[in-house]
Amino acid sequence: MKLIRLYTAENAQRILDAARELELKDGRETAKGYAKNIKNNLQAGSSNPKAAPLLAQIQKNLYDDARFRFLTFPKLILSLRFAHYPAGGKYDWHFDNAHMDARRADLSFTLFLNDDYEGGELEMDFGHFKSRVKGKAGEIVIYDTGVRHRVNPVTKGERWCLVGWVHSLIPLPADRRIVQLLGEEMQAVRKARASAAEDQEGEDGPSALHEIYQYLCRRFSG
Repeated sequence: MKLIRLYTAENAQRILDAARELELKDGRETAKGYAKNIKNNLQAGSSNPKAAPLLAQIQKNLYDDARFRFLTFPKLILSLRFAHYPAGGKYDWHFDNAHMDARRADLSFTLFLNDDYEGGELEMDFGHFKSRVKGKAGEIVIYDTGVRHRVNPVTKGERWCLVGWVHSLIPLPADRRIVQLLGEEMQAVRKARASAAEDQEGEDGPSALHEIYQYLCRRFSG
């Protein structure tokens, strides 16, 4: 699970202002099976003609963000939708669907559009511990789609967010983590070389590490 900033608070507010103008539908319409009984929110997805261009721009911003790409290796970003939780809104413990838009969902994410509410934390169950996240406006939390999670009841105010999924070039979490660790090590080496004025040719890092990184990206691709 990673929490990073995608938008400034000001830009998140602009998105929120636009989202407030949308016609929302009962979130249970997108739920399947037992999830219909535990979901209490309102949503607007790309089938909404007014939401579609806004969602397309956010999708582009996600593809363009280097940190998001590094954490997810996105092949496709799937099923973006705005979600509104008024006071009392919640989504009890559940697992996300394995497939979204007829594609395997490898990672889930929530982009927080406001933070002036109480309750409404995104709680994740990692088996040996649970973690609660309430991001600031403009922050996005990314986690493996197979993680059991819930949105706790909003006790005051209203919670606005955007949710979506990633069909990743590297589908397995352990494989992504290995590549990310190597990438972080390469960045550390680059900084050390630069500070020592040794990186005169602007290389991406030691050629052996770069070769291994690219090999692993190919090897782990699904």
